[in-house]
Amino acid sequence: MWVRPAPAGYVQGMPARPEHSEQVSGSLLTRLEVELPAEPIAAPMGRQSLHDLDWRTDPELLDDVRLLVTELVANSVKHAHLQEEGWIHLRVEILPDVVRVRVDDPGTVGFDSKPEPPAGRSSGWGLVLVDQLADRWGVERPANDGTSVWFEIDRLRASASN
Repeated sequence: MWVRPAPAGYVQGMPARPEHSEQVSGSLLTRLEVELPAEPIAAPMGRQSLHDLDWRTDPELLDDVRLLVTELVANSVKHAHLQEEGWIHLRVEILPDVVRVRVDDPGTVGFDSKPEPPAGRSSGWGLVLVDQLADRWGVERPANDGTSVWFEIDRLRASASN
């Protein structure tokens, strides 16, 4: 249960418009960055924070991004063994040709880089879904200082299927 007071930058438990856009090499780059609490509410908060991106990209592509963000943030909450004061950092960038997402947490729990569907289980599908829906993805551990899981979905592929 969410009992801790909302941190700065949050309004009633939801991130307060953390996105900004800037011109980069002649292309419009939309970036959203959100700090999420290391609690179960983080996954729906991460998904909800994508709401302002609705008009910036294909709705079906954004549905996939929402699903994968939810899964990766939920994995951070479940597997990173974060303390109550720990935070999960979500970063989403929309470029002309790709949507790039990164979820960082201070945990160092291992990941299976070749995820297999969990036989007969309703949980454990997060990285399987990432592997199926993302065009590229990976896990990084910078100097054993936390874990970063990222994925990219090509926008051109998404628009070609419409």
